[in-house]
This record gives sequence, structure tokens and C-alpha cells, in this order.
Amino acid sequence: MAKKIIQHIWRKRAAYMLSVLTVAVGVGFYASFFIWGNAHALSGVMLIDTDTTGPNLDGRDFTITWTPGSQPTGFLYTKIYITTDTVNLVTSTIEGATGCNGGECQMYGYFSQWNVGSTTLPQYMTKDSANVNLMVSNTRYVAWIFVSTTNPAD
Repeated sequence: MAKKIIQHIWRKRAAYMLSVLTVAVGVGFYASFFIWGNAHALSGVMLIDTDTTGPNLDGRDFTITWTPGSQPTGFLYTKIYITTDTVNLVTSTIEGATGCNGGECQMYGYFSQWNVGSTTLPQYMTKDSANVNLMVSNTRYVAWIFVSTTNPAD
């Protein structure tokens, strides 16, 4: 019996391989369109110091630019956060009470339109998103762009 099965598989190997290949390609297409979503919704995030009016550090020192890509499905809003390079924001806590060093993150920009790609922060901003005074000496800052959607795959 086992010999007959092996002979049958050997004779039909092309048909079996073609069906396996068809299933693999179908799963690949499905995964690329429906599982991983739009992972590159925006790119090219840059934090630039463009202010030359005054010795202190304030919001005018922070110009943030980015390139919006394809608008994610169910786009709600974009938020901007500024932290030192020692803070690591994660999506599960950024909008919660413990996102920035155990405290609530202060946002410094909010956009309900997708195609916005730059902002300069206001002069009155003198603390970062973790509520720490902005410092000039040896402090590196990072801009975080948070995009919220109704579709968790995007």
C-alpha cells in the first residue's frame, strides 16, 4: 500500500507542487494587503533648531518636519511629543498616565488633517513632554509623531 502511495505522489508531483505554490502565493498576497497594514504611513521625521532669537531654550527652538505617506484607514489624529533621547515612548502607554518616565506625556502638537508635515512649537513651551525643563547643555531631544487610527492594522 505504501509503495502505491509513493508512486501516486511521484506521478502527480507537478500537480501537488503547483497547488502548494498557489496556496503560498495566495497567503502572501492576503498577508501583504490585510495583516500588516500600512507600516509606512509617515517617514523622514526631523527635529531642527531654527530659532536664533534668545539665549534660552523654548518652543521656538523646535521645528519638526515629516513626510506623510498614504493616509491610514480610519485616521483620527496626529500628535507631536518632544522628549530627551533617554525616554522611550511606546504606543501602549503614550496616551496613558505613565508614558513619560512614569508620568503623563504632554503633547505639543495635534493635527486632525493627515497632510500636515511640519510645525514649529510655541514660545511658551519651556518643558518637554515628560514635564522636565528644557536644557541647553548636552541634552539631546527627540521628536515623536503619534498617529491614531480606528484600524489597529494601520
